[in-house]
Amino acid sequence: MKDLKTKERIIKNAKKLFAKNGFEGTSMKMIADSVDINKSSLYYFFKNKENIYVTIVSDIIDKVTEIFSNTTESLENKLLKLFKISSSSGPVIFSTNKMTRDGCNRMKVKSLILSDSIINYLKQKKLRVDPEDAMHIILDITQKYARNIAEKRPTLESAHYANLLAKLLKK
Repeated sequence: MKDLKTKERIIKNAKKLFAKNGFEGTSMKMIADSVDINKSSLYYFFKNKENIYVTIVSDIIDKVTEIFSNTTESLENKLLKLFKISSSSGPVIFSTNKMTRDGCNRMKVKSLILSDSIINYLKQKKLRVDPEDAMHIILDITQKYARNIAEKRPTLESAHYANLLAKLLKK
């Protein structure tokens, strides 16, 4: 049980550090210090810094996948939740563009599951565009929103974007 709590604290603190300092600007020592454990103990939980990062981003992708798995909720509500996740996760997601092949492959599998979940939901909706095109529009706009948050650029409230995007996509 203690190991699980420590691992959760590592993930929580690493997410904050990645958001603040970027992936490259965050060291394993900084993560270990933030959780009050030895750097060597950190390797008991995670092989390397990228493994921590991939775990964090995988959790974010899982949350988004879960949003689109519920088929009864309105598109606007789903988009609002997606923008809120983008807002809180943008600084982490865009903290690096350097990953190993293994890290990229792990993310690729998660991303394919996410894409399937979104497309399957959108196929049930009456949209102005093809569900796959709608998914790309949604992800492009939410990624742009997340990047603006990460780069501390001015943005509108997430509810505004969600409402506007839902109106744009629905027939």
